[in-house]
Amino acid sequence: MSILPDTNDLVVSAAKFLIEGGDDTLAAAMLSCTVTAFYTERAYRDNYGVDRYHAFLELRGPRAAYDLLNQFGHFINAMDLDEFAEPVPNPGERVKAAIAALLPHDCTLTEYAVRAEVVTAAPTARGDLLELVHGKAIHNQAISAEQPIIWAGLRFRSEPERRIARAFDAAGVLFFPNAWGA
Repeated sequence: MSILPDTNDLVVSAAKFLIEGGDDTLAAAMLSCTVTAFYTERAYRDNYGVDRYHAFLELRGPRAAYDLLNQFGHFINAMDLDEFAEPVPNPGERVKAAIAALLPHDCTLTEYAVRAEVVTAAPTARGDLLELVHGKAIHNQAISAEQPIIWAGLRFRSEPERRIARAFDAAGVLFFPNAWGA
């Protein structure tokens, strides 16, 4: 059996592979995930008499990564974009292909699954989330603002918030206007 890449090396290498192919968004989504890899110890013999091993990979990440990387199966119809273009595989298929390209020649990526991340909940998390959903909790996301102020792609509830962000930006100060910790 060939030497299998370390899980972290596999993810970083797959992200590099995707970036080199112009798939920066997919690379970022994959890098936001934790990865678990399993490899079989017993080989199976393929149709050509070659001993092969199975690889199973699970990515767990935030909702945005889950939604993007779980797009499998059908190809995007490139005909809608250009009648002479080749069909483009969906995001999940491109990430799976990037990972498979990095495995040793005698290892087959048998299973690739994307799952939502499981968070460690604070004792008050349920109540906090219920208050948020019902509009009772205060947060700095400006999600529920009736008329949010948009500046540089960021959402603010008020003009003073936006002015503070502009001042920080002009001074070169690192700031996180939409940070929300639990």
